[in-house]
Amino acid sequence: MFWESFWPQLIATLIGVGLGIPAGVWLNHLIERRTQKRKVQKIKDLFSAELSTNIRYLNTWKDNIDKGDFESGTLTNQLHVETWRAFSEGGELEWIDDFRLRDNLSVTYHYLRIIQDYSRKYYNLTIASGSSRDVINAKSILERLETAVDNAIESIKDVGQDLQD
Repeated sequence: MFWESFWPQLIATLIGVGLGIPAGVWLNHLIERRTQKRKVQKIKDLFSAELSTNIRYLNTWKDNIDKGDFESGTLTNQLHVETWRAFSEGGELEWIDDFRLRDNLSVTYHYLRIIQDYSRKYYNLTIASGSSRDVINAKSILERLETAVDNAIESIKDVGQDLQD
């Protein structure tokens, strides 16, 4: 009696294990992929929002400079780089498996840091401007700042395309 029920139950168990484990692994993989896609999209949305804000500030500043308004203020405190800092320092950039996008983001935020640095230097020189040498240095920094702003605007446009994909 025992052996009559043993073999059918053993076969049923082996079939269940043989089908259940691969099905469970497949389902887990599917859920992880969907979770990763949602996480990557949220990260892209955060970068996109931050860079959209930055390009508005940069374009406004550039328009003011083009109009001759050299007192339009500093970009040091206006530019946002918190998303980059949080994700790069926290190791969360690994979720973005597109190396080109990560590289473009890195270049873009590098330009933003350069702009912050030049903007801070320009502000300090124009506030403390007492000598002709400071005025000459301020003009030189302003030229570098304008170049960095142009580069950043182009870089933000390029990375913006990548973030939409």
